[in-house]
Amino acid sequence: MVRTHRKCRRSAFTLIELLVVIAILAILVGLLLPAVQKIREAANRMASGNNLKQLTLAMHNFETTNGRVPPLLGGWGSTTYSTTYGPPHVFLLNYLEQDNLYKTMNAGGLWYAWWSGIPAGTNPYAKPVKTFFSPADPSHILGMNVAMGYAATSYAANGQFFASTNNTGIMTAWDRGLSVAKIPDGSSNTIVFTEKYASCNAGGSLWGVQWSPWYPIVASDQTGGGAAYASPAGGKLMFQVQPTFKTGGTCDPYRASTPHASGMLVSLADGSIRTLRPTMSAQTYWNALKPDDGAILDSDW
Repeated sequence: MVRTHRKCRRSAFTLIELLVVIAILAILVGLLLPAVQKIREAANRMASGNNLKQLTLAMHNFETTNGRVPPLLGGWGSTTYSTTYGPPHVFLLNYLEQDNLYKTMNAGGLWYAWWSGIPAGTNPYAKPVKTFFSPADPSHILGMNVAMGYAATSYAANGQFFASTNNTGIMTAWDRGLSVAKIPDGSSNTIVFTEKYASCNAGGSLWGVQWSPWYPIVASDQTGGGAAYASPAGGKLMFQVQPTFKTGGTCDPYRASTPHASGMLVSLADGSIRTLRPTMSAQTYWNALKPDDGAILDSDW
């Protein structure tokens, strides 16, 4: 019997076929990437908006307990809260399930958010608080400001809301003692918290700090920037959209800032979240920051 031997040929891609497949994959990736980026951006916006809402609800709970909202700055800045040092973020810890962190700050009878702590040297201010930082903010690493080594925040308190100011925005006292129900312009027309980069050029936002240029505060002449940041007349009030935040960049540490190209997220005193478009005028922005100017918000609101 004669046996025939057949050669088995292995099938393989030709070079041209391989290049075609690679080209098709590249096109698919190119089509999918914008969609993935849009989904990520939407998720980050939702998370940031939720954080702003939680901060505002915490402010409401503080008011329910104390009969008024926190001061813009406690400690030497407030006679009512002279033993609690720090911006509104510090006062809201107990209402954000951060009771234990707040307790570690009671050093020698002073609720002090800087280097003291219980036990001594624990530095509660170096502890990141998830609600305080945004996943969309590119300027922090897991809630920490790398340059300073302290815990950061991506949200700033409106200086016109928490402090007493005159009709030009200049602060007259760190503590307004306001209640939401008594906001002259209405709670749905008044900004409480804004987005603000955690790290911004040679400054930024640290959640317990009360020195320049690290205040988590905007629209105030007392945070180091001066009067130009406290009214539209100074030309430096308007928020920034996607500024470069590294040292030498365009980010201004005294202004609100947002990583979202579509506009900045803010919380209003009624607990709602709003996006302020980049095309908004400085005057409309100012009218929404000032709780007692009696102005009707323009159509770009």
